[in-house]
Amino acid sequence: MKNKFFKHLGMVTKHRYMVFKLCAKCGFVWRGLVHDLSKFSPVEFFEGVKYYTGVGSPIANCRKHNGYSLAWLHHTGRNKHHIIYWYDRGNKVQMDMPFKYAVECACDIIAASKCYNGKKYKDDMPYNYWKNHMNKNVANENMKKFFDRVLSDIRDYGEDKVLKKKYLKKLYDELVVNGEFLMKDLIKINCHSSICIDEKYYFDPFQIKEEKHNAEIIFITHSHFDHLEIASIEKIIKDDTVIVCTKDSVEILEKEFKNKIVVVKPNEKGEIKGIQFETFPAYNYGHHHFKELGYVGYTILYLGARYTVCGDTDATEELKKIKTDVLLLPIGGTYTMNPEEAGELVNIIKPRLAIPTHYGCISGTLGKDEAEERFLKVVDKNISVEILII
Repeated sequence: MKNKFFKHLGMVTKHRYMVFKLCAKCGFVWRGLVHDLSKFSPVEFFEGVKYYTGVGSPIANCRKHNGYSLAWLHHTGRNKHHIIYWYDRGNKVQMDMPFKYAVECACDIIAASKCYNGKKYKDDMPYNYWKNHMNKNVANENMKKFFDRVLSDIRDYGEDKVLKKKYLKKLYDELVVNGEFLMKDLIKINCHSSICIDEKYYFDPFQIKEEKHNAEIIFITHSHFDHLEIASIEKIIKDDTVIVCTKDSVEILEKEFKNKIVVVKPNEKGEIKGIQFETFPAYNYGHHHFKELGYVGYTILYLGARYTVCGDTDATEELKKIKTDVLLLPIGGTYTMNPEEAGELVNIIKPRLAIPTHYGCISGTLGKDEAEERFLKVVDKNISVEILII
């Protein structure tokens, strides 16, 4: 018992220290300092000692033996970082957790995963624990979305990228305060695959008429004329615009612009001007856009949402594995997937919002009405679709 006493004390102290470091990183030092102080109360501490194993929660062990845990009842009634603290059992209503406690809860999940997994810890473990256990309890939909997003972002991008107060607050405001992203309001399609997000981030500029000079970043998927048009870039570029492009595009761009150019290839990750992005291969099976040419699509992370621009591609196996909130995908056929293939891809990826592109503009692609009608027939009715090509 004496040995278990000190081991449990060590585990509690280690966990609290980890939570403190994570909370401090997020800008909540005080929440980290006072985290889980009730674990030193007799009812919680000595139950923890009795059921300590070192490989899992003593509370879970106690439940296995007794069917309940007095320590847990005591703990959740005093610690506001637990989801169940905000649950009104009488009316069966789950309140939204205040921001600081929601962040502390996320830090708690990460720290617990680190403590119990030790050197085997990986960034996907907090998310897996959340999905397999915690989100099945009493979290309301807003809180589920928040924790899903924070923990999946840590899985995909690492905690150094995600555990920042400003970033987490944007997530919280959009997912909890507003209850939804106003994602579609940020997106404009000039035509074809010429896309702009929040008047700052451009993809494949083509047939742009208005002089704006507002581009922070220009992403080019490949060098074909309908995806890289110098005249359009000239209307949006400014002195500090960064251009992200494939190797086939570099020579064309360097002849015209002195801006910083970042060359990418498929399956890379990067960050420019605070925008995290990933690339993936964009290609056809045996025609037009060959895989070995190194053309790409992009996923960027902006205001807590993932936006994926597919480029000119078929419904490839790589695309089927994409996780995203907003999927902008070509449906025009000939040079890309057709409407039926695109609709089936949407049903596999299950984005929160699908936006069709690359049709009704250049020779060889389907007309607007036919492409949209065929696409909408296939897409699952539970997935939102927004038509932005006028």
